[in-house]
Amino acid sequence: MSFNVKELFLQVKEEIDDLVEKDKAIKKDFTEKNIDTGDFAKKLLGQIVFLYFLQKKGWMGVEKDNEWGTGSKRFLRDLFNKKYTEYDNFFNDALEPLFYEALAEERDHGFYEPLKCKIPFLNGGLFEPIMDYDWQNTDVTIKNETCKEIFDTFDLYNFTVREDEPLEKEVAVDPEMLGKVFENLLEVKDRKSKGAFYTPREIVHYMCQESLINYLDTSLGLPREDIEFLIKKGEHVLQQDMQVEFKGEETKTYSYQMPLSIRENAEKIDKALMSIKVCDPAIGSGAFPVGILHEIVKARDALATYFDGSKNRTVYDFKRNAIQNSIYGVDIDPSAVDIAKLRLWLSLVVDEDDYKEIKPLPNLDYKIVCGNSLLGVDRQNMFIRIQLSELEEKKKKFFDATHHQTKKKLQKEIDALIMVITDGNKQFDFKIYFSEIWHNRDGFDLVIGNPPYGAKFTKKEIQYYNEKYKHQNYQLDSYLLFTELSINILS
Repeated sequence: MSFNVKELFLQVKEEIDDLVEKDKAIKKDFTEKNIDTGDFAKKLLGQIVFLYFLQKKGWMGVEKDNEWGTGSKRFLRDLFNKKYTEYDNFFNDALEPLFYEALAEERDHGFYEPLKCKIPFLNGGLFEPIMDYDWQNTDVTIKNETCKEIFDTFDLYNFTVREDEPLEKEVAVDPEMLGKVFENLLEVKDRKSKGAFYTPREIVHYMCQESLINYLDTSLGLPREDIEFLIKKGEHVLQQDMQVEFKGEETKTYSYQMPLSIRENAEKIDKALMSIKVCDPAIGSGAFPVGILHEIVKARDALATYFDGSKNRTVYDFKRNAIQNSIYGVDIDPSAVDIAKLRLWLSLVVDEDDYKEIKPLPNLDYKIVCGNSLLGVDRQNMFIRIQLSELEEKKKKFFDATHHQTKKKLQKEIDALIMVITDGNKQFDFKIYFSEIWHNRDGFDLVIGNPPYGAKFTKKEIQYYNEKYKHQNYQLDSYLLFTELSINILS
């Protein structure tokens, strides 16, 4: 059985297209804000998919005096069956308030009065209206039957939060599967014109491990075979070595499995993993950043027992630090960017069962960016250090901002600064959007990904690429351009 939402997507998109054509208020709002009905439908399905993962943790529909984790494992179905509220149109009257009020606004103890239950505050942007769509005054009335069909389809699957969990694989939908969902929702002609290809999980896993091994090998100069052991087998020897540490010495029963060079340099390796800067310039559905995130976290978790700073270090902390300080990505397709963000957000809630222990989801707008990696701006006489420092500080604040108005204010200030720095050209440029990478270094430590192959270019783009890129004499192909770009943005 495969997780295929293409028919649902097309059905929802068709309904929204029909509403836009027939309802003047909807058409006005969508036209003024340049909202694409396909993007609207994709975001809706992405939001519902995320909540299917979340409700499995028991964080939805928690009774007022009960603990997080005791909520309904079928909250969305219960909501549809009017357990929490009455409605005429489910999407307009129940689902949108859930998305854009209950999940998007911080409240005391999480209690949401209209539904008479606790709903987690998520933040992050997933539960903010697309393009500031006016959801409160624009009645998008997707048919109740369509919403029921979405739930009927999703209820067939086991939504598992672990990307490598073997349980019920034939019906399991894990975060990695969202990449396939994204591929399904791209028209074949769009996929070919953009050169996008899905990368199998096994290849992502291999490339991420080998890349991290090479980074540590060149950075630290430790025996390569010991680094390989840490990355490939570290998590498997963790319990045995923890017993040795607990006893304070090796015994006949328990001896260290981790190589001595790794144990003696654990803190040094940990700092190298904590400070690594990684970029995927064609992020697609986020397979490589999520893959490298997992490898960083597994390695840091394995190292935690060998040095004094190992207390109060959790997998959640490792992940949040990596997402905030290490991982960057760009893609030309806004839907791909949304899916990549969604997978990173999911990765933060995967291993944490106690809702009280996690922070609101981070804002990833200036970490995972929609833009054309191959283009850039002319930076003559405009690389102003003070403005870039201000830009970096505002981006740091934006990452953790939770109040809607604060986020909008910071976003407006950041975009205004970018416009000033680029002389009014908002075209994506690595050294501006990710200026902090070039602040104390000269590029990323690691550039990883599957470059687009055979993407179609306009005449203007071809002229630009021929002028900017030096090694395209043989043939102008997107994978060659991305290979040269990747080398150019490496430290």
